[in-house]
Amino acid sequence: MISSAVRWEHRPLKYVARLNQQKLSDATDPDRLLRYVDISAVNRTGEVGEPQELTFQAAPSRARRLALPGDTVISTVRTYLEAVAYVDDALTQCVFSTGFAVVQPSAAMDGRFLYYVMRSAPFIAEVASRSVGVSYPAVNPSDLASINVPVPPLAAQQEIAHHLDQEVSRLDELVRRKQQTFALLHERRAGTIDRAFVGFDDARWPVKWAVGGVQVGIVVQPSQYYKPSGWPLLRGLNVKPGRVVSDDLRFIDDADNQAQAKSRLKAGDVVVVRTGKAGAAAVVPTWADGANCVDLLIVRQSERLEPRFLEYFLNSGEAIRQIEKHSVGAIQSHFNVEAMKRLLIPLPPLHTQRATVAELDHELEQQDAVRAASGRQLDLLAERRRSLITHTIEGTTRKLQTA
Repeated sequence: MISSAVRWEHRPLKYVARLNQQKLSDATDPDRLLRYVDISAVNRTGEVGEPQELTFQAAPSRARRLALPGDTVISTVRTYLEAVAYVDDALTQCVFSTGFAVVQPSAAMDGRFLYYVMRSAPFIAEVASRSVGVSYPAVNPSDLASINVPVPPLAAQQEIAHHLDQEVSRLDELVRRKQQTFALLHERRAGTIDRAFVGFDDARWPVKWAVGGVQVGIVVQPSQYYKPSGWPLLRGLNVKPGRVVSDDLRFIDDADNQAQAKSRLKAGDVVVVRTGKAGAAAVVPTWADGANCVDLLIVRQSERLEPRFLEYFLNSGEAIRQIEKHSVGAIQSHFNVEAMKRLLIPLPPLHTQRATVAELDHELEQQDAVRAASGRQLDLLAERRRSLITHTIEGTTRKLQTA
């Protein structure tokens, strides 16, 4: 398919591209409006979320990198995120974080081909191997520039890039359709929870009348309590609607946990996110009994309220609307203890609460099984996309090795 008349070779990236050629001057007009792209805006498939619109004065000091059409940006910090994106015409109007390296291809390199090379598994693995640091791994731009990349003839690069563009586009369309289905399933789940609370009468009671108390977790310099092991120390990212997860868990030692007894958790309490995605609520599981928490609202148990009933209600549309109304903060929402105490909830008899929970559990179990299958299909498509890019680039590499 591709001519082999011209010799193919490998060369260090720095010989076929230039890094970080342009940046925004510190003397930029403070009122200039920027479209800023941070590392978190780029996902693992290279898609870039909506840039933040900020004035230069309000933008973080790392908002400095500039790019041209055909460049590739790659994260040099938190390299495990695999944040690699191609700069198209729309993104050339953006300012990128200095956490990115901007890679500008030379005349000998096709921009799309180089982008796919930098998205391939061997290149990503090489970046990871040259990164230093455990919790915040980073690669030096000079080390990045020394990584070898395949350099076939320009015509071959363009042919390979065109082939990948077509195949990746086809897979991305399948992903978009699956994502739409997944979103509809999510909406269906939310609707099921909302409908469960429509059947009650209009009476709503303040949370403070129905629970054993509302408290807040550690809020003053919580990082001083972080230890490599000990009791779990839950944070907002550990609380999802309807479940507590152990992802990226922090710990607190026994002495500090005892000293912070006011915010110790008991299995059956309900923890509620109060900062950021305010309102996400979950019952404390048995594995977190006796643990502690950071910046979470803790709703203590009582004999009048079934914890799972409260969990379901707090994750319902009705509760979310109340929480949004009573949250404060222009950039990041905060939901405080007093607002939680004033939140209005239905309070039917306990047997009715338990029956509602049982009905929701039964119906949502079936829906969640369908959602899980849809999620697995999305994972398989994402893996197929990665494999396609990697196998195509590895095929190019093998051809170079035998040329």
